[in-house]
Amino acid sequence: MSDDRAIELEIEVLGTPEEVWEAIATGPGISAWFVPTTVEGRAGGVITQDFGGPEMQISGFVHAWEPPYRFAYGDGPEPTAGSMAFEFLVEAKDQSTCIVRLVNSGFGSSEEWDDQYDSTEKGWRLFLHILSLHLRTFAGQPAYRVQATAMIPAPEGPDGLWSVALDRFDLDVDTTLRADRAFAFTIDEPAPGTGFLAVEGSGETLAVSLLLSLYGPGAEEAAQEQGPRLQSWVDALESNGEG
Repeated sequence: MSDDRAIELEIEVLGTPEEVWEAIATGPGISAWFVPTTVEGRAGGVITQDFGGPEMQISGFVHAWEPPYRFAYGDGPEPTAGSMAFEFLVEAKDQSTCIVRLVNSGFGSSEEWDDQYDSTEKGWRLFLHILSLHLRTFAGQPAYRVQATAMIPAPEGPDGLWSVALDRFDLDVDTTLRADRAFAFTIDEPAPGTGFLAVEGSGETLAVSLLLSLYGPGAEEAAQEQGPRLQSWVDALESNGEG
């Protein structure tokens, strides 16, 4: 073992262990609340996740496949100290709820890792909340995703860009979780679903992400229609909200 840091989080969710497993350990399930994912369901199988295009596809290996209670994966074929690794544990709390525990290891202990550790923990808190929304209302359903991202100059800093984004945000949403320059929400139109808005990073240029996961009849068409609109909305933040 090394002196690497690990993010350790847990959340209570609706569902049986089998329903939760479907959401946290299969390609369609993970894709509905996190990022587009394919999983070869066995120890040693390949997992591939798309964080925003061909240059941001990351592949790894399944380290543990123990349905419906333990799913783990990481960079290499075997767990190695110092490499990025992820473990999900599912524990039944009663007949209708479970506790999901996440351990994300592989962060160095030096100060140069602080920003990555903090931003990743923030991101996991947001996505685990979206997992809980997915299991509460849309468990077992496929999601049609709309994702818009851009690197936006932020001369007034992260809080200034976040303020501009909030001022321009015009979707009719029910905000369910607020974090530091991010929030998750549910939406009824153009189709039922979940989403989040976030401003991330440091420095003079920041990443803005707006994502929707839409469900039900008409969701696929709605996702196709909303894609260009959301990307235009994110891109317009570069003009400080005047584009």
